[in-house]
Formats: sequence, structure tokens, C-alpha cells
Amino acid sequence: MPGILKNVMTFILVCFAWVFFRADSLNGAIYVLKNMFSSLSFSIVYLKQTAWGMGFTRFSFILCAALLVILIIIDYFNYKKPAETTLGQRNFFLRWGVYVMLGFVIIFCIMFTSQSQNFIYFQF
Repeated sequence: MPGILKNVMTFILVCFAWVFFRADSLNGAIYVLKNMFSSLSFSIVYLKQTAWGMGFTRFSFILCAALLVILIIIDYFNYKKPAETTLGQRNFFLRWGVYVMLGFVIIFCIMFTSQSQNFIYFQF
């Protein structure tokens, strides 16, 4: 199997397993799996309603989408040549500049895009 197909299969299987992990009972998990794609719609209106229903603002939704695209691009290049070797070969100031910038991006995302939420495992 090609590498990308292995990654997609792993992702699908993990998402499938999460349904059973999160469900209250086996019947609940089966219900979720049966109805998971019953009202699937890819219209822009549906996407906005779903994103806004999850608590996203327009800014935070666009920021998350952009960061996800950047993450996919970085992951692709990291697959070709690991970042540790690429970044480790750069000079000290460039390398630490990247580290500080990533730290600021993380802090920015935490401070300006998230609302106070309980940790998911506190529910168990």
C-alpha cells in the first residue's frame, strides 16, 4: 500500500475507534455510526452553522483553517526531509527565531481564539 493510503486508513480507523471510546454504551456507538452521514451536506451555509455552533468566530475559523493548511505543508516537507536535520543545520539566530515565532503563534492561538473550556477527560 502507498504511504498516503496507509495514513488515510489509520486516520479512518482511529476516528472509528473514537466513536466507541466516547459513546455511553455500545448501542449509543452503533447509533452514532448509523447516523453519522445521514444528513451530510457540504453547503457553505451548513459549514457556517456547524462552525458557529462549535463556538468558532469567523476569525478563529479562518485562523484554524490556515494553520491546518500550514501544518499539512510542513508535514509534507518533514516527510521528505526531517525538520530536525533541516533546522539543526541553520545558524543559531535563524533556528531560535523559528522557535520563538512558533511559541508566539501558540500563545496567540491560546489567548485570542479559545474560550474557557473544561478538559475533556474531566467528564470521566
